[in-house]
Amino acid sequence: MPSEPKDNTASHVLHRRTGVLPYTVLSGEGIYLNLNSGRRIIDGSGGAAVACLGHGRKDIADAIQRQLSSFAYAYSGANLTSHPAEELARLLLEDTYGEGSKAFFCNSGSEATEAALKLALQFWREKGCETRTQIVARRQGYHGNTLSALSVSGIDDRRKDYSSWMSPHVTFVERCFPYRGKATSESDQDYVRRLVEDLDNTFQRIGPQNIAAFIMETVSGTSLGCVPPPRGYLKEIAAVCKKHGIILILDEVRTFVGSRSSLFPSMIDTIQIMCGMGRIGALHAWQLEDFDGPDIQTIGKSLGGGFIPLSAVLVSRKVIEAVSLGSGRFSHSHTFQVSGSRLTVHNPTAKRYELKGPSAGMCCSSCRTGSSGIRKSD
Repeated sequence: MPSEPKDNTASHVLHRRTGVLPYTVLSGEGIYLNLNSGRRIIDGSGGAAVACLGHGRKDIADAIQRQLSSFAYAYSGANLTSHPAEELARLLLEDTYGEGSKAFFCNSGSEATEAALKLALQFWREKGCETRTQIVARRQGYHGNTLSALSVSGIDDRRKDYSSWMSPHVTFVERCFPYRGKATSESDQDYVRRLVEDLDNTFQRIGPQNIAAFIMETVSGTSLGCVPPPRGYLKEIAAVCKKHGIILILDEVRTFVGSRSSLFPSMIDTIQIMCGMGRIGALHAWQLEDFDGPDIQTIGKSLGGGFIPLSAVLVSRKVIEAVSLGSGRFSHSHTFQVSGSRLTVHNPTAKRYELKGPSAGMCCSSCRTGSSGIRKSD
């Protein structure tokens, strides 16, 4: 990449760094981005692990255009829905969560985390357990940049500017990071047992009657370098949550690329780069461990493939039933949650084969370069 231009006075956009004017992307095809500097670069990471289907996909653009020509927007508050929303929810939930489960659509991973936390808290209110207000999360976990999402993210550098606004209702336990955390005398099983016991002890110290949920990334993202847990960790964590009746929230907004055999090895085998849903041998990463799945799951980033901002919260039947038998409404909403044009990126003619077909479990085109970031083309 050539040296960065230094003057940003020509831009009215508040960029990440105020002293630097970013390069302008003019177009993209497949794994390539064409810049205003005349350079053509390989988008080796799909941006922030988002553009997993490549750039310039005419089939997806055409599907979105067809929906725009029909109608672009429907407001859920007016008791409206859309076929794209219904189809995508069915696609994401079939063969995983079973009958009675639901999907709630948002715009970003941070928004999905907010919705998931609110839903967990509402679950306990519906059950008459008003004391269950505490959330347990992991150190160095990352769940988003909004205040509530940041409150359950254990990254001090991201939290420090907003420390006075961080929720006092969050407790952090040890991260799952064998390379740094496992003692030389420990086996993987011993390490898992120690982490599970630490979580169990934390639950008991706080009091299970005070805890609403435990949130964690199924596979840790950039804060740890895309680290999968040792085999058995996820199943044992789920068992401890179930023992204490605590809602388990799995954050799969970021998922990494790998094969079925390399997702949960005894240690880290082959990790290339985060990409998204269906790229690890299963549509949901937790499916590769032998347990029934989380109570609530968040997904995003490559869910929209970079074509539209899209995330979702997948909700188990247990949680849905509590809300249905209680107030009968989720005390949360988003302006664009059933918008037809956004959700048409998953039109069966445009993307369904990517999620469910022969390419599921394979690395996306941008990652087959073997690159772990944006680099120059040869």
